[in-house]
Amino acid sequence: MSNHFQALSKSIWQAIDDQESLPRNTYIIRYKADHYLIYNPSEHSLSAAKEIIVSAKQLDLLAASAGYLSGLVAWRQSYPSAYVWGADPVSKIFTSRLGLARSGAIGMLHDYLPDWIKIKPVPTSRLGECWVHIDDENEAYLVTSESLMNLPTLADDWASRIRHKLSGLHQGLCISYDFKRKVSLGGFRNWSQTQLKPYDSFTLLPTKGEPLKLRTEDAMRYVNQRFATI
Repeated sequence: MSNHFQALSKSIWQAIDDQESLPRNTYIIRYKADHYLIYNPSEHSLSAAKEIIVSAKQLDLLAASAGYLSGLVAWRQSYPSAYVWGADPVSKIFTSRLGLARSGAIGMLHDYLPDWIKIKPVPTSRLGECWVHIDDENEAYLVTSESLMNLPTLADDWASRIRHKLSGLHQGLCISYDFKRKVSLGGFRNWSQTQLKPYDSFTLLPTKGEPLKLRTEDAMRYVNQRFATI
């Protein structure tokens, strides 16, 4: 059973889906009184989310990447009027593989999101990852998928530990080899630097791992180190 949602600010909630060896997070972002954006909607977070979005008039389900689609069908079954969004490589899957109507690429979503929320597709990601920039209560938040993670611990069982090591995962801030294999490396490095520059600091809200307060210069230095051979 999923953990309950915990409030990170007046507009952001996080729940941890602990059914996997590396738990994945679902984030709820309230952008109007009864309008909600769900980042990485997982099946196991659905019941807990109903306490927050009980009176939702608008519900937008945002796929973090092509590797995070399993919960979309369950959410749409519970909320048939919800819209499903994703970057171009992901949105093509909605109808062809999942049979989801009322879906589209995220460019249309920007038309009615407030200025303090910006969705940024990683332009070089073949899995269609997208970042969400949030400026809430004078605090900057960055919601990410495989490109930036913060792992407090790794799995206990030996098979998962080996698999994680082969994927380049370690405790703390990390970027997996799996992500690096599916992205234009120089393109991501340059794009990510541009995205981070407007902030002195921000709070990372990763799909895998725990929230992490970062100085922007430290985050940029880490990305440069990970892609130093490019």
